[in-house]
Amino acid sequence: MRTVLALALAAVSLAACSDAAPGGEADPGLEAPPVRAAALPTEELPYFVLGSLGGGSVSPRRPFPTPGDSAARRAYAEEMRAVLDRYRALSAAVTGAADWREADAAVRRAVAPDSLVPHGAAVAMLDRHLLRGPLDDPDRVEALGRYTQALLSNRSAEGALLLWALLRLEGRWEDGRRRSAARAAADRLGGAFAEVAGCVGCTVEEALAGMWPEQRRSAEDRLYEMRTVHEQLMRIAQGGTPMPG
Repeated sequence: MRTVLALALAAVSLAACSDAAPGGEADPGLEAPPVRAAALPTEELPYFVLGSLGGGSVSPRRPFPTPGDSAARRAYAEEMRAVLDRYRALSAAVTGAADWREADAAVRRAVAPDSLVPHGAAVAMLDRHLLRGPLDDPDRVEALGRYTQALLSNRSAEGALLLWALLRLEGRWEDGRRRSAARAAADRLGGAFAEVAGCVGCTVEEALAGMWPEQRRSAEDRLYEMRTVHEQLMRIAQGGTPMPG
């Protein structure tokens, strides 16, 4: 199953090749790099906030009540449940929308203009609507950039979605912005890798060697796929194209 991600990446790239970038150039294809034993970076990489995090969020920002205030704690819990219900309803509306414009309208109705789009809604917009089909509509390109930015501002570890989005945004986002976004996505994915691997700075092989057999079976494909996406993101971050050397 280690090749599943590589095949998926290739399929997305073939679809992207039909999208004409400014200047008439086609988006580049993507092939998985050869599997290597290089460790993910151990240093803390800088996180680049590419958009404004000013303004409110749809989630409450007040502090958690003190342990002795049971009434306040109950009210806080109820408020959190209501927020979670709104998030779930919004993600369901986006997923069930007939097209990207209907889904985008649902998000705009639910989220104030100066607020951060919830992570689940941004994931659903990209996965369900904006990473599929041609980018021949300026409004669709703008929406792709806006929801990609929402994932970045949410400090998302959705490395594969961000990789595909950044591939489609080549020639549409300024190069420095795109490279910074790739570095930020790689940073978050590196942290997720360390959590799954149970070690920092280790290779996939070193991580698997320290696991029990059942744990290894459940983690192996995921770790190799995360490493592949991380390598592709770092190629973009370093100013290259996501192709094997």
